[in-house]
Amino acid sequence: MKIAVTADGDTLKDVVSDEFEKSKYVFIVEMDDLSYTHYANNQHIDPLGIEMAKKIIDCDCEGIITGSIEEKAFDELAIAQVTRYFGAKHSVEEVVELMEGRKLDLIRDYKGGNGNHHHHDTCECGENETPLEDK
Repeated sequence: MKIAVTADGDTLKDVVSDEFEKSKYVFIVEMDDLSYTHYANNQHIDPLGIEMAKKIIDCDCEGIITGSIEEKAFDELAIAQVTRYFGAKHSVEEVVELMEGRKLDLIRDYKGGNGNHHHHDTCECGENETPLEDK
């Protein structure tokens, strides 16, 4: 399984970017053996992060660890069913370990963080339904 991680630098010690679109690098990590490659992101050419989202999708990543994500890049990733995880303020190395331990929060909406909003105001997961005993 491949996971993408956005970062402010090109080493595993560098911090995960606060904002997806402004990240300087994206790491593609093969979780089976922890091998990785990384690519520079030119946020001046791609200020909305759409091309970076497409690169992550083209690399067959099942997830992305990042900070907040603006709507257009979020939509690209969500439509491709790439799971989004919040990992800002941690190093790339730390978030890979947190990911393995299932300790990262999901990014559920385009504002980032771990909000309980659902994309396009639709939900089929039952999370926001009223419990049967309350009906």
